[in-house]
Amino acid sequence: MMFSGGAMVKKGYVLKANRCLFLLTFILLLLPLVARAGDGNSVSLKATAAEGVVLSKAAQQRLASKLFNDIYKIGGGRGAAEAAKKIVLYQQIIKQCPDVPLAQESYWHLLETMMLDVQPPQKEEALRLYADFNRRYPQSKMRVVVSHQVLKGLYRLGQWAELDRLASQYLETVVNKKNGAPSSPLALFWRTEARYRLGKIAAAKEGYDKILHYFPKSLMARVARERLAANAKKVKAEN
Repeated sequence: MMFSGGAMVKKGYVLKANRCLFLLTFILLLLPLVARAGDGNSVSLKATAAEGVVLSKAAQQRLASKLFNDIYKIGGGRGAAEAAKKIVLYQQIIKQCPDVPLAQESYWHLLETMMLDVQPPQKEEALRLYADFNRRYPQSKMRVVVSHQVLKGLYRLGQWAELDRLASQYLETVVNKKNGAPSSPLALFWRTEARYRLGKIAAAKEGYDKILHYFPKSLMARVARERLAANAKKVKAEN
């Protein structure tokens, strides 16, 4: 009986030892996984701020929403300090969140800020930005408003050669309406104005005639009549 009892005690120690050994082995196997998980969280946090790291679409959406909210908090002020802050945030959205709709909208707002709110206007940077938008999002639903923003900016700045070139490129991609009316009358008007200021009178007259034909009651038509009348008076005086 004593021998049997001793055997049982010995067996109990063995079982406990085996359990401890199993638990120790499990812990040792688990440690690398825990370490990896911790590293993954660290990398994820760093990746959000790192340049050149592609975030998931969900992460892009969260970051873009946060940055857009930061822009909203700046308010509608058009001072130099406000504009500078907005430019940095819009650029961050465009760079780090290219796959979400807010990135395309940010091009629109950024072009307006660069060309209208900053003195002197950042025209060259705005034109590079516009080219980048067209390259990245050729089928974007925002293409009309983004294009109109840069064309309007050039018109207000009196950059006639650039306006003629970019408006012509844009109009080449626009399909006219079934009745032949331009589907982008503003772009046509801005290009026509640019050509008039550049002394391309024949080309300008063609544009003004289209505006008068298709949009006779518009403000554009009133300007067209004034330009044509002024040119006719000039030609008469020269003869």
